[in-house]
Amino acid sequence: MEYEEFIEMYQHNQELSQSFKKGFNLGKKYSNSTEKRNRNLETTLKSFIGHDASWLMSDPTYKKLNKEELIRTIKEQRELLKFLFENLDEARQNELKLRVEEAFKSNGIPFWAED
Repeated sequence: MEYEEFIEMYQHNQELSQSFKKGFNLGKKYSNSTEKRNRNLETTLKSFIGHDASWLMSDPTYKKLNKEELIRTIKEQRELLKFLFENLDEARQNELKLRVEEAFKSNGIPFWAED
């Protein structure tokens, strides 16, 4: 390998290193903003369900569950909320939809509603 090829390869490696660092920093910024949005969403959802200890993921009993049990529990809670919502009359459903949408807007979280 000639000296010029070595220098060229070194410069190429330096450029790759700089590109990686830039990408890593951008990824870190994106991750931080995503975590902040997720915390806001979590707060909104907790306020939506009324901060009942049995529904909060910070409850000590949930820390004892493994990932599969926790996912199953969350799915069951979602199904129960859906069941309760569907059993409300249409006026109450619309009122609840508006309250949830307002909560999302007040926390600065985007809300995608089906029209």
